[in-house]
Amino acid sequence: RALYKGAGERCKALREARGLSLRQLAEAAGISVQTVANTEAGSTVPKVDNVERLAVALDCAPCWLAFGVGRSGTQH
Repeated sequence: RALYKGAGERCKALREARGLSLRQLAEAAGISVQTVANTEAGSTVPKVDNVERLAVALDCAPCWLAFGVGRSGTQH
C-alpha cells in the first residue's frame, strides 16, 4: 500500500485541473464512480488496470499516477 501513497491525491488534483467531475472521469476511464472515489480517498489500493484506465482518461503517465514518477500531463 505504501507504494501507492499519494495516488489518490494525484488523481484528484489532475481530475480537478482537467475540469472533470467524478462521474465524467469514471465514464472516460470505463470504471465505476465508486472506484474513482475510493481511489481518490485512498481507501483502496487501485488495481493496475484501473490505474492505466485513469491515466489514459487523464492523459498522464500511469507511473506518475501510481507512484509520482514520470510525466504528470499537467503541461497541457
